[in-house]
Amino acid sequence: MKISGLYTATGGERYLTIGNFKSNLASNFQRLSFNDTIREIPATYFLDDVSVIPVTATNYSLHLGPDTIYCDNKPINQTLAAPAGFAAYEWSTGATTASIQVAQPGTYWVNADFGCGFLSDTIRIDTKPSFIAGFELGNDTVICAQGPFRLPLRTKRGFTTYRWNTGDTTQNIFATAPGTYWVTATYDCGSISDTIVIEQFQPGRLFSFTDTVLCEGESVTLIPAAGFAAYKWHSGETSLNLVVSQPGKYKVTATSAAGCSVSDSVTVRLKAPFLGFSLGKDIVLCENQTLKLNILAQPGFTYLWNDGVKMASRTINKPGIYKLTASDRCSSFSDEMEVKYRDCNTIFVPNIITPNHDTHNDLFEIATPTNRKLDLKIYNRWGVLVYEKQDYRNDWPKGNISSGTYYYLLSDPQLNKTYKGWLEVAK
Repeated sequence: MKISGLYTATGGERYLTIGNFKSNLASNFQRLSFNDTIREIPATYFLDDVSVIPVTATNYSLHLGPDTIYCDNKPINQTLAAPAGFAAYEWSTGATTASIQVAQPGTYWVNADFGCGFLSDTIRIDTKPSFIAGFELGNDTVICAQGPFRLPLRTKRGFTTYRWNTGDTTQNIFATAPGTYWVTATYDCGSISDTIVIEQFQPGRLFSFTDTVLCEGESVTLIPAAGFAAYKWHSGETSLNLVVSQPGKYKVTATSAAGCSVSDSVTVRLKAPFLGFSLGKDIVLCENQTLKLNILAQPGFTYLWNDGVKMASRTINKPGIYKLTASDRCSSFSDEMEVKYRDCNTIFVPNIITPNHDTHNDLFEIATPTNRKLDLKIYNRWGVLVYEKQDYRNDWPKGNISSGTYYYLLSDPQLNKTYKGWLEVAK
């Protein structure tokens, strides 16, 4: 059985005695058991061989670890430990324990006594500055130009990684569309982020209308869209609003706080005089007859009849006085007519005329209660058609005609009636 031990020499030793110098009470005994009987046999130690091995530094190892660098924005809290088994320890801080706790940068060393000499090791703990100032992508930006654009967004060099919200991992990128862009740059001491908002100017229209109309002697205030930093009219005016009283085209240029400009114009016209309208003369209608009054409606005018009807054209089917008023914000015009109704079934057709040019009874004159369309055909006594006229105007005969008996066929399309009879022509 091999028994080993360590003895540290102090110098001047001449011999080494090996044995058990403890009392029986202090010695450990191993009891041996046998199958047949139980006996207690004291153990006897015999020295077979003794070897003495000198202790040198190669039997020990001492390493505090690699040098360490901390970020200057983070606290130092590091344990420096030497291996156990040394007789004594001496640190550069004055400590004599196997390990120490350090909180400051510097150079730390330890001497460890292994009995026959010392082992030493040194570790350097340093700090490095962080990117305190960081970087900026720039102020929020408005792109005035229309269409595609490429705006460079730049960070600083020296970071370990870059991560953009676009998915890019490069140091710099190009913004090609409006939106919010952010980047996070990481390094040994942490990370820094910045954000920029990019908008693209949308000009739009400055006026909600393209033209306006002035009445005679009227003025109008032109008010473009608000929210711009500056305005300039074609006349040189720099006010937001412009009061005008003359016809013409008025142009204004508005500039935003970001320096983006947009122009718009409005045409001011002078209202032309209203030429009015005519309902026509008073009229007499047959019973159950209707009258269609067609009035051409003018843009911008409202129309109102005296009986409350609000349209320009209408159909009349009962007697009365009808008055129409047309109005816009510049003028008003009215006209009226009277409509009467009569029994149109009564008609007078003469049976003799004397076309001798004495202005008395020279023409075939048919009298009706109302002025309406009549169609006339005249035949001689042999049945030959000698005259035909639609919408007859009481003007037959115009030339020479033979005396004698004639026959007429008179049609009334309005009443859907036909009249026929004879006519004597006497000279």
